Amino acid sequence: MELALKQYAGYTLKAPDGAVGTVCDFYFDDHSWMIRYLVIETGEWLRNRKVLIPPALLLDPDTTSKTYPARISLKQIQTSPYVDIDHRLSRSQESHLHDYFLWPKYWDKGDDHFPGANIPRLCFMNQSDLNAKTHVLTKESESELKRTTNLIGCEIHSLDIVLGKIFDFIIEDSNWQIRYLVIEVDNSVSQKKLLIDCRYLVNVKLTENVLELNL
Repeated sequence: MELALKQYAGYTLKAPDGAVGTVCDFYFDDHSWMIRYLVIETGEWLRNRKVLIPPALLLDPDTTSKTYPARISLKQIQTSPYVDIDHRLSRSQESHLHDYFLWPKYWDKGDDHFPGANIPRLCFMNQSDLNAKTHVLTKESESELKRTTNLIGCEIHSLDIVLGKIFDFIIEDSNWQIRYLVIEVDNSVSQKKLLIDCRYLVNVKLTENVLELNL
């Protein structure tokens, strides 16, 4: 089913042992247009720290209570590596996180279908397992992922024509792939919405709140 991504913002992520926090953003890559992580604002229980959760850990949402059950524990999140969400995400940070949680690395496997599809079901690690984990961080490199909130409101240019501004994203909820950009076309009479199929987007460039598309 194709759904608007904005409707998931504000949902509560719920672990088996308690509420994790609120969905506030999404990371995606503009090659496969897959949502790689949900950004969760944890609140006071973890000093408002923001954490990354891959979509494969989510169960079916409860649209009435606006909650997303997840196959992860509060303890796992509490002891997980810190990721500075407010700065550019690096590949080494992603690698650190995936090593800790034993998540498969989508950039190694070329996984363009279901992000984290082979993530094991909920597992609780004891303290000795956590202490035994060591991480060797190699060359620091920037991740190619983009945040959806950074793109909302960006102008869309194609062949020197301003098409409008990004208003929302339409995703396929079975695999969390962005299918369409929702573009708000501004004119003096009304504000119309235009859908751009992401399958035909190549050489996407983002500079100074302008997204350049080669359609």
